[in-house]
Amino acid sequence: MVDFLRTHNKHAVALTPILSNPSYTRLQMVLESLAAAGLVGNIIQFIDFSSKILSKTQQVYQSGSLAENIDIELVTNHLIKLSKELETSANSSNSDPTLEKLCESCNDVANELLEALGELKVNGRNGIWRSVRKALKSVLSKEKIEGIQMRLTGFRDELSLHIVVGIRYYNISCADCLVRQY
Repeated sequence: MVDFLRTHNKHAVALTPILSNPSYTRLQMVLESLAAAGLVGNIIQFIDFSSKILSKTQQVYQSGSLAENIDIELVTNHLIKLSKELETSANSSNSDPTLEKLCESCNDVANELLEALGELKVNGRNGIWRSVRKALKSVLSKEKIEGIQMRLTGFRDELSLHIVVGIRYYNISCADCLVRQY
């Protein structure tokens, strides 16, 4: 390489001491091996991403949606039903505005999740390119879906805690009534 630069480049005289230095060639070899390792890592990431897309495309093509999204939708619909029943009972007794607000917020987040999942379904004729687009959209919106799920889980936990505390207070008040009777 040094000879090539001497014959083809007028600035080669200035580079000759640097290029002929053995530590430079070692550094160059280390940098080239790091670049090769980075390239291999990128290729592996691309293959992994492509295999996820192909797998999800097959699921979407066969059923119109991903199996995990169908499960999430089923659980979310059930949570909405339970939350509406709780909200109705809270409204009828006029005793717990906090429970009403929790139920409303839970339903809002659940509907947000159902809307996001609905965008990932193939509506109408199920073509291969539609399936590919929906599978790609599913992979890219996974974090968004998980974030909404986490919020919904928080509301579910809060509703459960609220109900348990309500049952406890009810049991205490019933026990007090029984004690007063005897």
